[in-house]
Amino acid sequence: MPRPLRIEYSGAWYHVMNRGINHMPIFTENKHRDMFLHLLKEISTLFQIEIHSYCLMDNHYHILLRTPIANLGKAMRHLNGVYTQRYNRITKRDGSLFRGRYKAILIEAERYLIHVSRYIHLNPVAAKLVQQAHDFKWSSYRFYLANTFQEWLHTSHILNFFENTKRYSEFINEGVDDELNRFYNQPQLPTILGGKKFSEEKIKNLSENYKVATYTDISRVKKRVDIQIIHEITARYFQVEPSFITTPSKKSNQPRMLAIYLARNFSLLTHQKIAEYFTGITRASISTTLKRCAFLINTNTDMKRHCENLIAII
Repeated sequence: MPRPLRIEYSGAWYHVMNRGINHMPIFTENKHRDMFLHLLKEISTLFQIEIHSYCLMDNHYHILLRTPIANLGKAMRHLNGVYTQRYNRITKRDGSLFRGRYKAILIEAERYLIHVSRYIHLNPVAAKLVQQAHDFKWSSYRFYLANTFQEWLHTSHILNFFENTKRYSEFINEGVDDELNRFYNQPQLPTILGGKKFSEEKIKNLSENYKVATYTDISRVKKRVDIQIIHEITARYFQVEPSFITTPSKKSNQPRMLAIYLARNFSLLTHQKIAEYFTGITRASISTTLKRCAFLINTNTDMKRHCENLIAII
């Protein structure tokens, strides 16, 4: 499995989420939700994590948080790992509870913070569990509206964007805006929710090795690149005719392999569409080519260098 993109720095904001393996419930009783909330309090103390919003659905959770120190990975390993251990012990089950690695979307706070908070608080409404967000017990929204509070839940930062609590409630009732709906309805979510300048700045500070290891997530942050452009860039880079890349060969064809690899991760086209563009290859064979190319990038110095250079050009 490719390594997911994780950008950690002091003061970063994230929308973190995870769901049960095979879409199975991760909360089957209210005591499980209470246990999870206790762990949110625990990571806020142990790792100085600021919890700003949350929503516990039956088979997944959403958390809006800030990391005053760059330690998201450590905090999330504790949260997911300890919860799985305790849940398994209580329910007398064994094995993984979550489907895999948690998803952490880095947020450009000045632009999207309140909108992500609204998206999280409206999750139960979108799932038709309740008609109004305030009717759902297992989200932080009720603490935004009430005078009661949890000492580990930070509500003031988001509420400070509004004149009063009533205005925040009106903002919630306006519903999720179209831009965020489009973002969250993508088949595979990008790892950064932010403008071009914000995204490029955060990616620029990563090492080249890390960029290659996390190419899939980085490519989702960037604007899609037309497959023909990738084809032409690869041909120019290797100083070969474009037809050399699209023509199948029984011999090893490094430019063709890299062009297919980059097309999958920068054009974001399906395997079928890529197979239709690069003649003489089936949709099923695309997967084999991608795995083979990824292996060579990780084990062959020249292949890795060529990939890095092409990514920089694209």
